[in-house]
Amino acid sequence: MENVCKKYDRGYVLKGINLEVYPRDCLAVVGPSGCGKTTLLRIIAGLTTPTEGRCLYRNQAIRGTSRKRGYIFQEPRLFPWLTVLENVELGGPGGEGLLQAVGLGSIGQAYPYELSGGMAKRVALARALAASPELLLLDEPFANLDQDTKERAIGLVRDIWENGTTCIIVTHDLREVEGFTTGVLKLVGCPGRVEEELR
Repeated sequence: MENVCKKYDRGYVLKGINLEVYPRDCLAVVGPSGCGKTTLLRIIAGLTTPTEGRCLYRNQAIRGTSRKRGYIFQEPRLFPWLTVLENVELGGPGGEGLLQAVGLGSIGQAYPYELSGGMAKRVALARALAASPELLLLDEPFANLDQDTKERAIGLVRDIWENGTTCIIVTHDLREVEGFTTGVLKLVGCPGRVEEELR
């Protein structure tokens, strides 16, 4: 990612971002609300096009989304007319095993309206994993979870990373990713810029 900027009508959200992420990295992105953390993830995912600069994935310009780059939104964004299992299998096969992995093996035939917020987040994580992404982008995946659910989700993401998936995690609390991040990127300001990168 070289000199990446993103401008909306109200002005720049990100400006002059230079960043390299390597295979098997687990990078935590931190910073105050409004500094462009989510916009950064959306650019890497191919959901948002930078106004200036370029964003490359494996030396190729990112032009749209790809199953190689999984994205977990702040909200689960499940399809309400599909069962839990059907939602997961939108990402790819093996939904039942993935639901077991996230501790929800018994609710495959339930519908999203029947789930708690924490359960819905785990379903969204299972759906992202169904595509077997090389890079997993997580936007505050542990926010608003009770402590037991949070610990389970943190353990699952740690396992995913240890099994070779590169991760970029937006978080407001570095304690959530303590012990398994390989670097921290701190954004500040509006437009967001890199204040510090620790490796």
